Amino acid sequence: MTSKEVISMVVGIASLGEALFSALARHWAAVATALLFLFAFLPLAAPLLSVAGIQQAALLYEFFSYFCEQRSGRSFFLAGFQVANCQRCLAIYLAMFFTSLAYWRYRPALSWKCLLVSIAFSVPIMVDGFTQNLGYRESTWWLRVGTGSLYGVGSVYFFFPLISRILDIPHRFFRRWKVDLLALPHTGLRPNAEVASGA
Repeated sequence: MTSKEVISMVVGIASLGEALFSALARHWAAVATALLFLFAFLPLAAPLLSVAGIQQAALLYEFFSYFCEQRSGRSFFLAGFQVANCQRCLAIYLAMFFTSLAYWRYRPALSWKCLLVSIAFSVPIMVDGFTQNLGYRESTWWLRVGTGSLYGVGSVYFFFPLISRILDIPHRFFRRWKVDLLALPHTGLRPNAEVASGA
């Protein structure tokens, strides 16, 4: 195998890596938003399915029990049936879903502001949860919804830009690697204009 063939093979590997991480960078947020939609609205579908007498509603209650305590005293009811997530968890996922939609519109870059907002929005839920669990006080539905909503917004505001930044690292690495390989002398290979410019 000649050096040109070896380099061509490695360029192919670099191109595959670039394409893979480019696709991940473009589409991961859509997948995450779709999952958040399910986590936000399927708990609301569970009581409606129960009203309709559809037995599969029990599967939703069982599934979300792995993510939420589902205490009846801390949950909303629809048509006499309990929602599959407690008030706080329901607010968290709804806020995360709607904030993820806003992320598509504004695409904020990762910055210290994202981290500080996320930390600040996490403080109320920690205070409310800890003081309630330690027996100092009993939370209310509007506190659980409010603190859960803030936490959901802060989580997406920080972690979505963070994940985008992380996925961009290998994408840029494979692109740069391919450009450097194509620029090697005596290979007979040359980058096209788009690759050379890093577009």
